[in-house]
Amino acid sequence: MASTFGEQLTQFALALDAIDERNFKKIRELINKYTTKTLNITSTRLLVASEVHQVVDEVDSMVVGLVPYGLAQEGEIQVTPVKNANGEYTSQASFTFGMEKELWVVSADPEQSLLRETITYLDQWSGQSGLPRYRAVTDEGIRTSILVPLRFANKRVFGVASFETVERVDLTLAAKDELKNLAMALSITYRLLRDSDSRAKRTAEGLVALDEVLSQPLVKLTRPKIFVASSERANKDVIDAIRQVIEEYKTTFDEVYWKDMNKPGSIDQQLLTELAYCRYGVFYMSEPAKGRKGNFRDNINVVFEAGMLHGRSDVGSPIPASWIPVREEGSPPPFDFAQQRTIIVPRNDKNELEAESFKDKLRECLAGFIADG
Repeated sequence: MASTFGEQLTQFALALDAIDERNFKKIRELINKYTTKTLNITSTRLLVASEVHQVVDEVDSMVVGLVPYGLAQEGEIQVTPVKNANGEYTSQASFTFGMEKELWVVSADPEQSLLRETITYLDQWSGQSGLPRYRAVTDEGIRTSILVPLRFANKRVFGVASFETVERVDLTLAAKDELKNLAMALSITYRLLRDSDSRAKRTAEGLVALDEVLSQPLVKLTRPKIFVASSERANKDVIDAIRQVIEEYKTTFDEVYWKDMNKPGSIDQQLLTELAYCRYGVFYMSEPAKGRKGNFRDNINVVFEAGMLHGRSDVGSPIPASWIPVREEGSPPPFDFAQQRTIIVPRNDKNELEAESFKDKLRECLAGFIADG
């Protein structure tokens, strides 16, 4: 099995004898690029511990604070003391630094998903409670904040890696492992930057090779999305059965149901955007046809949406999209679906859906998706 980008970056860092400022910045850019592609990260920051002034009751003393690395290098230092005068952590980043705990923070209140608007938080990584208030550092509406302690080889924490996104992203084991790898690579290279002179040529050549890795398609670290489509006139019994089975797999797939796409703007553009990020699909092609009861036809819009998902791998996806056509017995196919996992809707003599038989067939197809990776 091929190693992940985080593992490759850590191995690269361990092989270095030295690094200079230019190439350390390049490593941070690679991490930004990678986390943007795989976790939809909006912003990343490297916070490092430093002694700063704190004035309490007109008494100036030196305390430990967290300094954003990039701003410090530009001479525009914004300092967050780890604790205030009452001994309380001043931010969630300071909490991560002081408690040496990884945090994956989202709002615990579904009505207030923006972290700056809520006072109740859910830490999906370490299960920490009683977190300090979230401190916004950008004007963007952040919904997920990930904070990872940075440690030297002697395990001493010297800083925090911060990753934020405007999307609510749930924790996955793959994401945990990769973020730990990235934190280790950052720690190793930061220590080298502090302690040694650069050997720029060798370092630059290695970083070019890593950049080429990122030019290839990457598998998302988030749960794969599954698109569920049907005609407006499609039989409700089949749609209900499909969505009930998808609900059984809610910890494996994130469902995107076409009727739930109600954002302002063009529905066609929303379809294109959603399909571009979906790895799987279930398409109920059939709708009742005019004439005798029990006649069906394939809805051309649903067929077109299935075609868009089928062609997703042609625009740089690492793994071809997989999809399941669902059709009624009486609807002749307009295209050749021979290579797809087509499910013919089972019905009894009264034209009633044999729900459990249908659900078992759908579960078998979804299990095949999971087995195929």
